[in-house]
Formats: sequence, C-alpha cells, structure tokens
Amino acid sequence: MSGKPSCIRCGRCLSVCPLFRATGREELAPRSKSMLLEALDRGYGETPQLSAEKLAAMCLGCRRCLDVCPQGVNAPQAVAELRAVHPDFKTWLWKNALRRPQALFPLVGLAPRGMAPKGLDFSGLEPPSEGPWVEIVAASTCFQGRKAVLFPGCAATSLVRRWRTKAENLLAALGVDLLPADFGCCGSPQESGGLLHEAKASRARFAALWRKLGRPLVATICATCRNGLRQTAEELDAEEAQALREAVTPLSAMLMQSQTRLTDAAPERVAFHKPCHETSPADELWLSKSLGDRFFAPDVGECCGFGGALRLAEPDLAAQVGRRCWDSLTATGAQTAVTGCTACVLALSVQAPPTARAFHWLDIFAQSLR
Repeated sequence: MSGKPSCIRCGRCLSVCPLFRATGREELAPRSKSMLLEALDRGYGETPQLSAEKLAAMCLGCRRCLDVCPQGVNAPQAVAELRAVHPDFKTWLWKNALRRPQALFPLVGLAPRGMAPKGLDFSGLEPPSEGPWVEIVAASTCFQGRKAVLFPGCAATSLVRRWRTKAENLLAALGVDLLPADFGCCGSPQESGGLLHEAKASRARFAALWRKLGRPLVATICATCRNGLRQTAEELDAEEAQALREAVTPLSAMLMQSQTRLTDAAPERVAFHKPCHETSPADELWLSKSLGDRFFAPDVGECCGFGGALRLAEPDLAAQVGRRCWDSLTATGAQTAVTGCTACVLALSVQAPPTARAFHWLDIFAQSLR
C-alpha cells in the first residue's frame, strides 16, 4: 500500500459499509481492513481477529466506502489485491467459479432447490407467472438505424438466456442495426475475486472488439457490467476513453421515449433495488415512468449481499446483508422487487422472503410490441 492514500480512521465508511450495517462488527468495516492491510504492508504480521486469508473473503466490493472516503482510500481494490496474493481454499473456489461461469451457471440454474451449493441456489429465477406487467405500445425512434451491440453479461449468456433474447427483441423494436459480438466478461467479477490479470485481459478484449466493430453503441442490461465496461476507459487514450464512456448505454435509456401501458397483471406496489455499482439513473427512471404510482424506491438503497467472494466464502454473512436489503424493500409496502443488475437479481431471488419475489426489469415487460 506504499504510495497510496492512507486511512485517517475518521469512520465515515462505517455508515455506508453493508457488512458493518448488517452485523455491527467493526472488524469487518473498511477502516479495520485498511489498518490491517497497512500493518501487513509494513511487516507487522496479522491481527488476532482475522488472518489475511480470512480478510480476503470479507468484502462485498461495493465501493460505497470509496465514495465517502475523504482520503480516497480504495479498500475494495486493496482487498482484491490481497486475494490475488493470499489465496486460501475459499478464494480458490471463487476463482474457479469465475474461470468457468459457462459451466457453473447452467448447473446451478438447473439444480433442484436445495441441491445447489450453499448460497448459489437460483432455481427460483422465473418470470412473473401472471404474465408481463408492462407493454410497449410504441417504440422510440431515437436510435433507429444506429449501429449497436448488446453486452449481455455472464448471467444472461449462461444462466438466464431469456434476458439476452428479450434485450435483442427490444433492440430490434427500436430499429437499431444490431451487430453480432461475443464479448465475454466485463471484468468486474474477476477483479473483485482477485483475478486482476484476467480482469485486465477481459477489458482489453472488449476494447479491441468494440474498436474492430467501428466503436458502436453498447447496449447494456446490467449495472455491474456497465461499471466494468466504463473502467475499460481507464486503459485508453483520452479521445477513445470519452468515446467509450459515451457508447456504453443502458438499454432502459434507449427505451425511455417509448410509450407503454400497464397490464392487469401489474401489482399494486413494486420496489426498486438500486445496485451498488449503478452509475446511471436510467433503470430507475424507466421503471418509474412505466409503472407510475405503483413504483417505490427505498430512501436508502441497501446492498444485496452478492458481491466479491462473500457469497461463496461466507454465505451466512452474505445472508445477513441480503436480509437487511429485503427489509428495506418490503418497508415500502411492496412484496415485489425489480432491479437492473443481473447479479442483484440472483442474490435477491435466493434471499427473498416466502411471499416476496425479485425480477430483472426485462422480465416484467412483454416480449414484443403490442
């Protein structure tokens, strides 16, 4: 950590850290992680509470602490670096899951409830059984004829393929010239899991293919993917970096000028879950416009508990964070949550109370134009 900003122990991170908010355990907060990492960097050994290997699993990578830190201390990045050099078995498992998502996701998605690895049972990922809640009656013409590619992300490619299909259908309705592309991972889950070289390679691959395709618009359906793709810009020159940031666009933003109508299947209240890595309000605005006075957003957006290696390494701790998140969603009076992050949908579905449900916003829209 030499040459990097140092923690001044101000404690601002305590108010935003999902782990601390859910458990009250300060040793899990960014301030304590920073203290331990600085001690390890100076050769002072380990604290009795957590070994370096244990610490490597105890971070969601949400970056909320970075947003409020007056010193700019990036604790999630430091923990990711620690994962890379101090792997224990749990981190090894996480790395292997990331290296082979195409094998992991289908097996987990098809496993009977209770048979998947603890913390990874996604067998409840189904669209609303009562049918779509919103129909698009007239698609926006703002992007008609524009060259675009879809970045579906790992989950929509390997686990819930209908999200990718639905997104492609909506892009066709918008009249874009959809180019075929196979991008792979955005790099965010790899980086969070300590696979720093793999994350850099994924982002370089994306940039090279985007460049080869003529730098088209990149439609995204996942907030975490958007964050990862925009981080790609950090490796580019100023002109190309700006072009990439402008190209990466939420599909919801492209649909914003479309005309919609509610169906009889729409519930009376729908809560919005804001992902930790969301950098655009487009999903929230699109859902608010489409659902009208049935749409509610908690005053404080809580983390779903999926990030980093936590769900694989410490599922019970991740569950505490997830329960707090659901408490904030149901406090709006809703039993249904909708979000724009594929990872958040997975976590919310696993953690849902018996009477509650969680969906990606794509699932609540009709498959095609009315």
